[in-house]
Amino acid sequence: MAERSYEFRLEGLSSPSGEIALRDLAGIGQALQLTATRIARQLAGQVGAGRSRSAFDRISELRLAGIGAGSTVLEVRLGEADALELPGGDEEAVANRFEELFSAIAANHRPEWAEAPVIEAVGRFAATVAACGATALTASRRRTTFWCHGR
Repeated sequence: MAERSYEFRLEGLSSPSGEIALRDLAGIGQALQLTATRIARQLAGQVGAGRSRSAFDRISELRLAGIGAGSTVLEVRLGEADALELPGGDEEAVANRFEELFSAIAANHRPEWAEAPVIEAVGRFAATVAACGATALTASRRRTTFWCHGR
């Protein structure tokens, strides 16, 4: 899959615009990665803990690409930068479901495909964002807003 870029705009943090405490960044990053990993494992049919196939690890890997001002904006990338996106492939399915989760949160609607481990990971992400003091969070991909919470 060609990598996809996302922005997570955190408003209301106690730190200056464009900054975030490392403990908050680590918590948010862990929760987002857990969500993407659990989506990939569900698609792979892997039940329970344990090592997943390395291909699913690669396609669900998130990377921090930048932190910007304007509140605090985290730029996160999903997938492999040099891979070709094939319609209907596992890579596309992981990315589409990752994006669908944020739309579902905004609508307060659980996607039918999401099993308990994925929902638990999303809950952990929401709790982590709240714990860092954000009053609003907007998730977007290339100017398409998926989820806006707060205010």
